Amino acid sequence: MRLEIFDDDSYFNKLDEFIPLINMTYGEWIQSHDIIINNVGGGGTWEPEYSEIVMNKNYGVTQKLTREWLKKDREWGRVIFIGSVYGTNPGHNPEFSAAKAAGIMFMKSLALKHR
Repeated sequence: MRLEIFDDDSYFNKLDEFIPLINMTYGEWIQSHDIIINNVGGGGTWEPEYSEIVMNKNYGVTQKLTREWLKKDREWGRVIFIGSVYGTNPGHNPEFSAAKAAGIMFMKSLALKHR
């Protein structure tokens, strides 16, 4: 089953308001699955004034939804993170590269903690 919840970048302006809305709407569905795949991302516009949206879209949502998913005790589970080559190599947008690098390090650190 695939959950598509983002249809435009406006959601990424205020993650603190958006994540509770997701939990209210999809929380039971998210918690009922033992596998979560983080594949949200994209650049949108590369203008500096949109750097917060780029960071939220490419790292913030992954971090917050994964933390919510981890709140449930499970006997077994998997988190799959779809990263980008720009998480390990510099790219054309500093915020995008930084967000992808943050996602990779977040997942690696969680893997150490939840072995």
